[in-house]
Amino acid sequence: MAFPGLVGFPLWGLRAANRCATFTCHFGEAQSFPEPSHGITHKQWLRMSFIQDDIYQMIQRSDKLKDDDRLSIFEYLSQKFSLIPLRGGFASPIEACGDPDEMKRMAKKLKKPIENGWQKWCETIRSFNRQDFKADRAGIACGPASGVLVLDVDYIDKFWKVLKFNGIDPMLPPTFAVKSGGRGDRYHYYFRYPNDGKKYSCRSKAKCFDVRGTGGQVICPGSLHPETQKPYVIATNE
Repeated sequence: MAFPGLVGFPLWGLRAANRCATFTCHFGEAQSFPEPSHGITHKQWLRMSFIQDDIYQMIQRSDKLKDDDRLSIFEYLSQKFSLIPLRGGFASPIEACGDPDEMKRMAKKLKKPIENGWQKWCETIRSFNRQDFKADRAGIACGPASGVLVLDVDYIDKFWKVLKFNGIDPMLPPTFAVKSGGRGDRYHYYFRYPNDGKKYSCRSKAKCFDVRGTGGQVICPGSLHPETQKPYVIATNE
């Protein structure tokens, strides 16, 4: 059995955002999967929380916060990442006429960046100004400006099966991870952007996972999901 779209998936050297691990995998160029070359190494470092405790607590209950407090979360995160403004508001069941698919389409539009040409903030850090941001959510521009590649997993069970099928240890190295506020078990795993002079763009395996690099963005922790109104919370604070 093969998973279309993974053939030729390039070699990614993903360094964990907390500098404590590396994750590398390579899928061959053949039309069906050969035995892949792969490796996962884990070097122990002093364990430290990536997000300071008071901000962490705010993020975990950001749906209970006032708008100004949520903006304070984004301001703190702008010291670590290149943050970009996203659209505000929430999908309306009334406007969607109760259609779940239409709700998803409306929510997807509300995840989009406000600014045209926002991709430049993947390579240059955007200065933070509260007046530019909606309090409902903000985005992290992936790439060298934020110093991260993000593994965006929509279907965690399917993702583990993909790794197992390709002979890859399903144990991801410990790193900073965020659980989506959407339905189901959806996660963002943050890895350090490689410092090798190469440009790492986005790659996708439809309905399973994406790697968000230069030209991509993910919703930052503390944001509210535009469909469920639930917060994006920290799953692993390392």
